[in-house]
Amino acid sequence: MIGTRVSHYEILDRLGTGGMGDVYRALDIRLGRTVALKFLKTDLVHLQRGRRRFEFVAVGGAILNHPTITNINI
Repeated sequence: MIGTRVSHYEILDRLGTGGMGDVYRALDIRLGRTVALKFLKTDLVHLQRGRRRFEFVAVGGAILNHPTITNINI
């Protein structure tokens, strides 16, 4: 996946893997900034419960506001 483009993001390298998926460092070509992209594991994409959990975690992180926490866009 490194070196590929997803929408307006260029995947630079893999940051890690967790229980729900993989996280990559990417360049937002439109805004010229580095972002982290998380991709849900293939086997969870097709399960409504997996998608709900992924969204729950994203929404929970998006409401946090602290200087050491980055913004999350859903």
